[in-house]
Amino acid sequence: MNSVADYTDPSLIVPLLRSRDAAAVTAELCSTLQRQGRINDLLPFHHAVITHESVSGTVISPGWALPHARLAGIAGLTFALGRTAEPLAWFGGEPVCMVFLFAVPESEAMAYLSLIAGLARLGQDRLRLERLGDAPDSLTMFEVLREIPLPKRTAAAVKV
Repeated sequence: MNSVADYTDPSLIVPLLRSRDAAAVTAELCSTLQRQGRINDLLPFHHAVITHESVSGTVISPGWALPHARLAGIAGLTFALGRTAEPLAWFGGEPVCMVFLFAVPESEAMAYLSLIAGLARLGQDRLRLERLGDAPDSLTMFEVLREIPLPKRTAAAVKV
């Protein structure tokens, strides 16, 4: 895997979320993952995401939420991305405009951390952030994600 886009697909990107609150956005993105065959059991996954968010919120600058669930039975690390027309309060807290929802297999913690590090790079790249925010469709958003390299993992990091 070489870029952030390796863990998603244009069909998993929603350039304009229909939902207007955090719980509904979570459900919309969970359904997107299920429709594309990335998760099998929608309700346990959705419940795990909501439970995690209620215990430990995942809002970061620049107005993103990074909800996730780490469960057995997920075939591979993947994420859905949704963008809102207007900022929404993420579970009553900070405003967000983009939500990256991660499905994380129990065995892929290191790959997940690498993916988060790649997104952290994106969060510091003003030009790419603007392009992602202004992209007219999922394919254009996907192309921006293809430009974000993942950090190299060392052999020592893989053994952890």
